[in-house]
Amino acid sequence: MIASQRLKPSTLNSYEGLTRLYIRPALGKKRLNRLSPADVRRFLSEFKVSCLCCLRGADKKRPEDKRSCCAVGRCCERRPSARTVQYIHAVLRSALQQAMREELIARNVARIPE
Repeated sequence: MIASQRLKPSTLNSYEGLTRLYIRPALGKKRLNRLSPADVRRFLSEFKVSCLCCLRGADKKRPEDKRSCCAVGRCCERRPSARTVQYIHAVLRSALQQAMREELIARNVARIPE
């Protein structure tokens, strides 16, 4: 991984977490060369309004007696902050930029203005 050579460990850890928890589940089945600006816009707009624990399925993973939110039909309504949405976009844009440098894709669809 190229990013690990130039980033602080805490930054790399943050990137990995956001990618694993949010980006990959939403966009991971889409081939990079088939990803469109509309896919990115849709992902970001859905991410803005989604409950974080519903999005991650965190409540479903808890033991039944510890579930308190989405898995029992009572959403906690915890939405990502505007900064988190910006950060997710920045991580996605950076990853696609690296894919461009590696010549895996022809253009970075996350760089196209909204």
